Amino acid sequence: MIFFLFQPREQTDKEFVEIPTLELKNFKLSELDTFGLTSTMYGETGIKYTDRYIVNNLNYTDNSSTYISNIKSNNALYKDFVLNLDGNIKYFREGGLSFATQKASYNKQTNIMISYTNYISQMNGHKAMGSYLEYDNNLGTTKSKNVTFTYQLKERRE
Repeated sequence: MIFFLFQPREQTDKEFVEIPTLELKNFKLSELDTFGLTSTMYGETGIKYTDRYIVNNLNYTDNSSTYISNIKSNNALYKDFVLNLDGNIKYFREGGLSFATQKASYNKQTNIMISYTNYISQMNGHKAMGSYLEYDNNLGTTKSKNVTFTYQLKERRE
């Protein structure tokens, strides 16, 4: 009887490095549907992977609802119809609403913008500050926590 002993060779684990499917520099992306232009995205750099986009210096305009809205952010991650934003975020909506924060998300399907950190909001000369903001662009409703308001009252003339 003859026996053979097999000993496996040493294997080195290779680290998986994800390769982008598309890289963009100083770009503009426009989204169209049967009704026309629905959104425009500008960015300094953009990287597309199989399941997400990463954008630096984002400038995004959404024209798909009644009011046009614009979002600017230092960094953005777009995945599963949600835009996660980080750093120097500014949100503007036609009709006068605007707010600034440092960390937020925008759900493209529900059209809801959420700020997870302190924010400052302005509309028609009124100012609000708080620690959390949820704004529904479809309904025009706002939910907030730890809010301080500053109103500009007009004098009544008699």
